[in-house]
Amino acid sequence: MKALDKIIKTLNFEEVDSPPIYDLPHNDAMIEYYGKGDVFKAIDNSLDMTRNIRFPQEEKIIEEDGFVIEQKRWTEWIKERPFKTQKEAKEWVEKEIEKLGNYDEKKLKREVEETIKLHLSQQRKLKHTHKILTVISVGLTQTYHLLGTEFFIYLYADEPSLISALLEAIKDLNLKKVNYLKEPVKISPII
Repeated sequence: MKALDKIIKTLNFEEVDSPPIYDLPHNDAMIEYYGKGDVFKAIDNSLDMTRNIRFPQEEKIIEEDGFVIEQKRWTEWIKERPFKTQKEAKEWVEKEIEKLGNYDEKKLKREVEETIKLHLSQQRKLKHTHKILTVISVGLTQTYHLLGTEFFIYLYADEPSLISALLEAIKDLNLKKVNYLKEPVKISPII
């Protein structure tokens, strides 16, 4: 049974010969074993579906918008945030809400188009595995990741309406992104 058929049958609660296997292959040993070092071959030889295909990256420190990010071979970790106190975190959230509300429409459309172009290019390199198109992020995960768990918890306890406003701003931006998708099911039947 083809991977996409298996995935769709599973999502429709229909019987399949085996459950679809999904993962994000960020592991050198797995890529070597299944693909002889080729990420696409490793995915094709081991998975029914994946998303956001990544490649090993240079280890370095990135400074962006006040964040200091340690980039590792397969991951990134926030080492410093542009705020140190609860008050500064609250001010950062207020600015972030304003920034998201004023996001440049042309830039947003271009980002979605680039995401689709990359998705299609990667899907063409896979013969058996279905790549799920991901255009938006999960707002809650994005919020506590950027704030850090401690600041997120305290702000949510002390300023629930502020966190709700940030989640709404992320949701509104994500809905704009979705509106830029033309015939999404043709791009990715699983979206």
